[in-house]
Amino acid sequence: MAEAAPVFCPDGALAYRRSRTVFVPGQGLALDDAYRLARLPPVAPDHPGVIPAKDGRDYVRGHHPRVVSLVLPVP
Repeated sequence: MAEAAPVFCPDGALAYRRSRTVFVPGQGLALDDAYRLARLPPVAPDHPGVIPAKDGRDYVRGHHPRVVSLVLPVP
């Protein structure tokens, strides 16, 4: 029996356009809060845009506590 080809959803279903950033010549790149909280501190800890911590979020200086997941097969 031949294996079925994978089915992928179209780009329109993934809302890529809604998340798209429009770049304007001469205008600087603005980093969003999620990036400034989670991604910027490990790569540029002294950057003035770093958000070191935020109430209600587990990230502190770009790090979060270890998370363990349990996966169970469902027949």
